[in-house]
Amino acid sequence: MNQLRFAFKDIIRNLAAVILFMGMLAFAATFLTVYVNEVMLYQDVLTKVERVQECEIVDFDVIHPAELLIKPGMSDLLERTLDAEGNDYYVVIEQIGLSSQLSELGIPLYYGFGQFSEVYNLDPKRLQDSDAPFTVLIGSQIRNLAVGDVITLGDKFSKTIDVPVAGRLPHNASFLRSYGNFIEYLDNSILVLTSFSAWQSYHLTDTGSLLQNLHFIGWQEKDILAFAHGIEEASTYKVRPKNFSEQIREKAVIFRDSAAQSFSIYSLVFVLVSAAAVSNLLMLMERNLREYAIHRLYGATLGDLYLRTLIYIAIIALPPFALGYWRLLRDPYFPVPPQSKLMILGLAILTIGIAAVYPMVKLKKQDINADLRRE
Repeated sequence: MNQLRFAFKDIIRNLAAVILFMGMLAFAATFLTVYVNEVMLYQDVLTKVERVQECEIVDFDVIHPAELLIKPGMSDLLERTLDAEGNDYYVVIEQIGLSSQLSELGIPLYYGFGQFSEVYNLDPKRLQDSDAPFTVLIGSQIRNLAVGDVITLGDKFSKTIDVPVAGRLPHNASFLRSYGNFIEYLDNSILVLTSFSAWQSYHLTDTGSLLQNLHFIGWQEKDILAFAHGIEEASTYKVRPKNFSEQIREKAVIFRDSAAQSFSIYSLVFVLVSAAAVSNLLMLMERNLREYAIHRLYGATLGDLYLRTLIYIAIIALPPFALGYWRLLRDPYFPVPPQSKLMILGLAILTIGIAAVYPMVKLKKQDINADLRRE
């Protein structure tokens, strides 16, 4: 308690300099949190890209005709392909025409079937019930729904079904696209894991959207071409297979180059601001050396002085770190991987712990009488 009281006296004695330092550190901490988060985010994207590369995924370009014609054989072809056991594929569709309940909530909803959850590790707790037609998982940032709440699935043009929320998606759950957004985060979305037949029972089938979002995993080229030929025989759609894994690899290179440019800018600004903040901190420490020397003469140990200094630095350094991190969390378009929290916390603690050693080193190397003569 005494060390806490002494630390507050140190702050009040140098209040103007402390406020200046805290402002400078808040600026540096903002850049630090963004920098660390970008590194973690880049690593998270690389992990997902590597998983996709291992799967050898093929998707399709779908050319929509001016006059659409779908023959009865289309339904049989899709059912044979998407309901057959042993066919490795996945589909993810953002549902439109939601039930009135979901429309009022305004939460995006995705249906995933096939091996969608396995490819992107979206259900690590194995919550999906194979005997139930639908398993509902909500994003980690959704607050107006909770596990156990019942939501109504189905579109307004078809029948509906009430399904309880089975659990939450992992933090920063996401999947990759070959068009539009390179990576789609699900923290503020609902994901429904289902099968093609269950999805078809409660929704009008949008064949074009289904084909656009269909991904074959590890299929032989002849089988892919046979499926594409079957689609063109059963409709006026034109479909062109393309290497999804290769497209993702190309997008990852663009993402890497953009990230490297951001890292360079953030690093330069952070180094400059950090250098100024460290210089300011050392100046504050120098101002307190006389008080520390007096404290030692009155019987304080180096451990007491270290604790006093540690509390002093923590009080002036933790709020700027917390402010920078809070601003990062408040940005809905800046997903924060869980590893970032631990790394930023670790860096803050390490910085404070090392900085508190400086006065001890100075007092051990210098004559106490010299410190007492400081103005």
